[in-house]
Amino acid sequence: MFYALVHFPAIITNDINQLRKEYDPQVNWIAPHITVVFPIESVLEDEQPLIDHVENVLRAWKPFPIHLQGLAESSDNYLYLTLQEGNSEVVTL
Repeated sequence: MFYALVHFPAIITNDINQLRKEYDPQVNWIAPHITVVFPIESVLEDEQPLIDHVENVLRAWKPFPIHLQGLAESSDNYLYLTLQEGNSEVVTL
């Protein structure tokens, strides 16, 4: 099984979805999001300890502002919006 950690920010997604419809084959699989941990394969038999750990880490964090601006391309040819504000917090998290 694969696991990932994503955040769905409370933003208006119309413009983002228009762009995604043109370039993102996964547009109908997942809503606009911020990927905190990219998908990793795991052989966990019991996922509850992982869920508990993530919940405990996230409970300790206070909300922080983000500002999305500009596009970048990943080494595997994905386009993504860049975080102009909030990037260091996401990296630390």
